[in-house]
Amino acid sequence: TLPAAGGANCNANGECCFSSLSIEGNATLTTSQPVTVYVTGTFSSLGNTVVGVPRDPTQLLLILSSPQLATIQGDVQGNTAVYAGLYAPTGTINISGNAEIFGAVISQNVDISGNAQIHYDEAMTSVGPTGSYQINVLSWRDLN
Repeated sequence: TLPAAGGANCNANGECCFSSLSIEGNATLTTSQPVTVYVTGTFSSLGNTVVGVPRDPTQLLLILSSPQLATIQGDVQGNTAVYAGLYAPTGTINISGNAEIFGAVISQNVDISGNAQIHYDEAMTSVGPTGSYQINVLSWRDLN
């Protein structure tokens, strides 16, 4: 559980910084209050993991400041669910397998394959860095 104020790798403002962050194999990364996590290297969430707060994706913002690939991947043995805002202005986010994002994704590149899905949460409109990006809808598929 990420601390909201103070603690390992986190300051009193609810900001945490990691050189790399990997959540794997039935792991859960969550928080009880709003937290912004800065990752300066690689980020991955693999194999039946849960990241964020399922009832409120606005509680976790992942800012991936590296141009390296961020991987969010579900595999045949399980699913990966991310409830958060993902912001990678110079990077690529790879979402594959059975992975699902509930929240928002802003990235230079987003690669989606397999059964992966992104479910945009309108509550994310006011979360994260604003004014520093322009959103372009490249494609849209309604799953109703």
